[in-house]
Formats: sequence, C-alpha cells, structure tokens
Amino acid sequence: YAEKFNASLGYKTEACQHCDAWRMKITPNQRYDFAAFCKGEVKCSFEVIGTATEITGYNGKSAVGEVKSAAGKSDITLGSALEEGAYKFGLEVKNDTASGSVYLTGITLDGELHRKDGLIIEITKTDSAHGYKYNDFFVYVKTSDPSGKYYIRYQFKHEYNTSTTGDANTANNNNMFRIFAADLVEVTSVSTTEHTVGYTKIASLLNGGEVAVAIKEPSAVDFIGGYHGEEQIKSLSLAVDGVNYTLGYTPTGYNRRVFIASYIELNQVTEVNRCNTPADKIFEHGQVYRITTNGIKCNRTIKWLVSGFNYSAAYINMFTFMRKRDGMPICDTVETFDINGNSLGKETITQAVDSQYAILSNTKTVSAVYSNSTDSGYSARIGYEILNDSCAPDSVYIAVRKDTIGDNKWYASFKSTDGSKVSKQNELWEMDVLYHIDYVKPQ
Repeated sequence: YAEKFNASLGYKTEACQHCDAWRMKITPNQRYDFAAFCKGEVKCSFEVIGTATEITGYNGKSAVGEVKSAAGKSDITLGSALEEGAYKFGLEVKNDTASGSVYLTGITLDGELHRKDGLIIEITKTDSAHGYKYNDFFVYVKTSDPSGKYYIRYQFKHEYNTSTTGDANTANNNNMFRIFAADLVEVTSVSTTEHTVGYTKIASLLNGGEVAVAIKEPSAVDFIGGYHGEEQIKSLSLAVDGVNYTLGYTPTGYNRRVFIASYIELNQVTEVNRCNTPADKIFEHGQVYRITTNGIKCNRTIKWLVSGFNYSAAYINMFTFMRKRDGMPICDTVETFDINGNSLGKETITQAVDSQYAILSNTKTVSAVYSNSTDSGYSARIGYEILNDSCAPDSVYIAVRKDTIGDNKWYASFKSTDGSKVSKQNELWEMDVLYHIDYVKPQ
C-alpha cells in the first residue's frame, strides 16, 4: 500500500549543497535494512566523497552485489522484489580508511525514483494557550494535479480544555490531537532551513466537526470523544520518515519546524471518560495515522475499560466533506459501495438544504466516493475495514446537513458482534480507516 519504500529508518539526512537534492548519509560498518512494497528490480545509487569504499547489497540475508567505488557516483543492483509486501533488502558500507563519506542518493524500483517528497509537515511551537506541551501541526499532501503545486493542508489540532463539565457540543476536559480541517492550498515556497511554508489558501474542504470518535450514552448531555471532549492523551509519538520528533518543539529562534517527507506517522493513545465525569474512564482510544500521498490511513482501536456502559450510538468513523464553500462548488455527489466494490447508491444534492436529512443508509456500506456533478476538480474517498471481526456495523449513512453547515457528512456507527450496545470490559474493536482528498485543476 501507499509508498513503495520505507528507506529512512533513522538515517541522518542531508541536502546537497549544490542542488539541494535529498541524500542520506550512511554510517560505515552498519547494516541498513529497507523494504520494497511492490514487485520490481531494486537499484541503489551512491555518491562517494573521499576514499574508496566497499558497498555490499543484500537480498534478504544473502549478499547479492558488491561495489568498490572510488570518489564519485555508482550504482548497485539488489535484485528483484518477487512478491508484494515488505520484501527485505539491505546495505552495508565499509570504509577503507577513516576518511571519506558515502551518501545514498536514490533508490529506484524498475527505474522509478523514490525520494523524500510529496509531503510537507509543519510543527508549530507550544504556547500557553495549548497547555504545557503541545500545539497544532499541519501536513501538506501533494495532489494529483500535474503542476505539483496544489496540496491538501490537513490541520491536526491540539484540543486543550481544562473545564471538567460542559453542555452539548462542548470540548471540555480535552487534551488530544484530532483532524480539524483540510484546505486546498497552492504552495509557493518551502524552506527546511528557515522553517517556512509559503502558500495561498483556495478552499476549505472539511468543516470543524468530529471525524474520529463520538459515543453517546442515552442519559448524557453530550457525546464523548474528540470534538465533544472528555479525551486525554495517554501516549503520543510522531515520526517523519521513521525518525521521531517532538510535537511542540521548534529550533531556537523559530516558531515552527518544517520537513519535506515521504511518509508521516502519528501514534496517539487516549483515555475517554463518561460525560462530565473525568474520573470515570470508559474506553481507551488508539489511533495510528500513516500519511502518504495516497492519503491518510488510520488504524483505530476502541478498548472498553468497563462493563455495563450503555450507548445509543458509537460513531468511530466520520467524514465532514463539503458540498460547497463560500459559493464555490466542492462535491455535491456521493456514491457508496459494499465490501466487493458494488455500488449501493448515488445521490446528487444541488438544491437548498434548510434542515438535515439522511441518504444512502445501508449497513453493508464500507466506503463512499465524493465527486461533483460539474467538474470542480475535487474528489474524496472515505472507507473502513473491520479487523478480526471485532465489531459490527450498526448504522452507516450520509447526513445531508443544512447549508449553514454545508457538508454531506459520512457517519458509521458500530456495536458488539453479539448485537448488543453495552460495553464489555477488555473487549477490543479494531479497524483501518482511509481518508483521501484529491484535486486536479479543471482545464
């Protein structure tokens, strides 16, 4: 899936002083492993600075090629990835003397170059408004537009609210990250040394509602989770091309930190308590977001911490994609599909909407594709896959919300496999969720 390689397993990365091309410095006498995710012949390219160097390539555990290279550029072929999946390769570099350096300058699969691009991540500095530790971060995902300048800018908002009680739709007692917004932007400049991203915003594509978890106890004043509050970080990590970075930290003198990357992974575990009752922990919410140019894939888990918690709805998959924004058409059409890819229905909403109503309700629905009846350039896809038969769909539908909100919101609610809507201590629900928004400028 997603990227073809994960080659940056903690290596030191540097940029060429002459052309700013990406390259990766390799430590001598150390085996580096990486994986091809699809079939094809794998070749690595190097630049050697200094003395002659021996470079050995591995296919699995076997050495398959060796190059003794003087200063300059060379290639080594590692053989073919014969099957899809994480097919393992390796490299080891030996310096003849203490001087000299070796840089990995490219990895190709059947001649296609894999390098660090496609994503930009912008980590903003912690301030007092965002608690003691964190602040928002932004991920720019390159779209399919051939110009290469249009990106979807996702905002991962740090929700922080210390109030222990609140009314409906109040994010009280919150300390967690969630997807808050997604905008189409035109990127005009990027500097990883000055830590700046220049861009022009074109359109907002999501509204600010919840897209992850919202669970409702019948007697409670509000849902719990994310936008609705009651969710506290238990553990958190962020990796950029396999290297861990601290959210909220920026270099001295800068209010943000900017990277160019090929994949980003956010791993967040939170505890969610009963509405307006912070001491009463109800479930643990695990999220592993893996972001590439193919979109956002999230492995989501719900581990019930108590038995006997009744819920009327357990939404753990939502999507707040806009019909139009500020008079601009986005996506007025939704088509839903079952697990075999069969269409379950298609609706286009072009009329004014004064009150919310539901369409395309079907528990067999596992994905939806958003498009527009005229070519707006926008498209989107949302879907899920339940893992290990751990839960069952309760209701899946599209809510056509009034024009003052402006979205056709995907809702997917779940229940236990025995059909009940009552928690069982240590019961674990697990699913993979995919979000993908794209844009190609109309001709």
